[in-house]
Amino acid sequence: MTDDYTPLTNAFELQRKTIEQSRDAFERMVELQRRMSEAVVSGTETTGELYEQGIDTSRRALHSYLDAVEATLPQSDDAVEQIRETIDEQFDQLEAQQREAMSVVEESAGSADEIPEAYLHALDDQLDVLVDAHEQTERRIVDALDQMEDQVEQAQEQGQEQAEEIQERIQKLQSQMQPGADEE
Repeated sequence: MTDDYTPLTNAFELQRKTIEQSRDAFERMVELQRRMSEAVVSGTETTGELYEQGIDTSRRALHSYLDAVEATLPQSDDAVEQIRETIDEQFDQLEAQQREAMSVVEESAGSADEIPEAYLHALDDQLDVLVDAHEQTERRIVDALDQMEDQVEQAQEQGQEQAEEIQERIQKLQSQMQPGADEE
């Protein structure tokens, strides 16, 4: 009887295929995001290195300038030393902030790699449950249709039997009601 429901079972199969295709597309999207995240981190590392080099170059340039000022104005040693200390403190803070920012980016990248894996596993599990539920629903619907078809057949048979009994009764009654049927 299940063959009678081919359009219905085909619809369920199409829905399952759509779910599977959506799962595949989502996995590809997450993989693309992961790769983009890796590229951003890689670019961030390069940018961080360039930034460190820029800080170091700027610090050396300012120190060279202060060295030139000290050489030109020997009486400005104390003032130049204070400026040098202030510049070093500012550059030290800048480097610390830059290292902290890089650390946050690296930590985020590490957790970004873990999140898609965990998320994909959870999504996979949920989609497996959805597909199982979908298959169970299909079986239940087909079983219910089979039972309903059996019940309809039984009702038709009973109806046919009752119609035949009624027809026989009507014929009996008609034959009894005909004049001359008793006389013969």
